Amino acid sequence: MRAHSYAPHQAGGSLLEVMLALLLIAVGLLGMAALQASTAKYRVNIQAQAAVAQLVSDLAERIRTNAGAAGPGFGVPQGGTASLYMLESSWADQAGAPPAMGKDCDRTPCSAAERAGFDMALWRQRVRELLPQGAAVVQGDRASGIEVTLMWMDKEQLSETRGQDGGGITRQLRLAPVCAPDAEQAMVYHCCPGLARAPAGVRCWRMSFLP
Repeated sequence: MRAHSYAPHQAGGSLLEVMLALLLIAVGLLGMAALQASTAKYRVNIQAQAAVAQLVSDLAERIRTNAGAAGPGFGVPQGGTASLYMLESSWADQAGAPPAMGKDCDRTPCSAAERAGFDMALWRQRVRELLPQGAAVVQGDRASGIEVTLMWMDKEQLSETRGQDGGGITRQLRLAPVCAPDAEQAMVYHCCPGLARAPAGVRCWRMSFLP
């Protein structure tokens, strides 16, 4: 009896299995890359939102410790000294380095006004450190409440435009909504103050508290 050789058939089958395995590995790697990119995007936003809560809490504690510098309280006639914790400059005006701190009120006794200046200088430095190109708007006073808007650049804040006749999709940074007095609550927390003149790609988070 003559033995038959199956080597050519086995070699062809092995090559096909290797190609299929490589294809599956390639598809898996592409999926992992897409998942990592998506995870990185959400991680940046989660970190920014955590920083916002931390920064607002920090400012609230500073103002409550030095409440007299945050304007007149309840029952005090309005029109007196305005809050020294106001910050109403635009995004462009805050693009440079935050103001340097003057007198170190953590080491040296300070007046209420000096403490307010020290608090704001230190806080603005933290805003820049914790948020991408971070900036802020602080309005209000002790009687009416303090309103804080924190702003940062979010490169994932995009709008999509489809070309004519079903052409390709163009993605570009979009402008955040501008706050309006009659805006609904959900809009209020994610809108930018008009005075900030925030450019496309800037995300805003608006919160308020009573000193």
